[in-house]
Amino acid sequence: VLTTLISAARAFTPQAQELAATMATNAIGYLRDAAAANPDDGTMVRLSELLDRITDAAASLSPLIEVRSRSIGTRSIPIQAAETVFSAAAQAMVNSVQHAGDSQVSRWVALRAVTSGGVEVVVGDTGAGFAVADVAQERLGVRFSIVERVANAGGRAVIQSALGEGTIVTIRWPNPAGASTPAGVAAARSDVE
Repeated sequence: VLTTLISAARAFTPQAQELAATMATNAIGYLRDAAAANPDDGTMVRLSELLDRITDAAASLSPLIEVRSRSIGTRSIPIQAAETVFSAAAQAMVNSVQHAGDSQVSRWVALRAVTSGGVEVVVGDTGAGFAVADVAQERLGVRFSIVERVANAGGRAVIQSALGEGTIVTIRWPNPAGASTPAGVAAARSDVE
């Protein structure tokens, strides 16, 4: 919701205003869903439903984001994890549209089931990229809306980017125990390249 408000405040072009309106509509839906769900009720969401939501979100953005997925089977994850993964992936897609560059940039999102009983979502682009270490602490977008959100839900988000080389955001739930390297980076690259 905070990211939606920030995007709306910075929406000076018709495309940015349309994106902000879509984000606002999605945020209202998420708030309704969150209000209806009891965090301890054990509600589960199929990965196919998560993929459908991510696909719908990608289709609502301009320029379009290609959806790539591997076999996701019939596995389910807790609703809180699904909401977190979806929100972080949606934010990564919006960031790509806002910051990666024009329509010449390739953009994708990939979803796959992982052996830990969870899910991995990779959002990537071949755009402008950025120096992750240079992002100021007071900037909330990537740190709060993606990395901390996923960590607070028991997952892990890793941002890989370099100036002029694009960005890859890998979101994994649950966080692999003792992971010392970015979760799923090698697998994510084979999914998207």
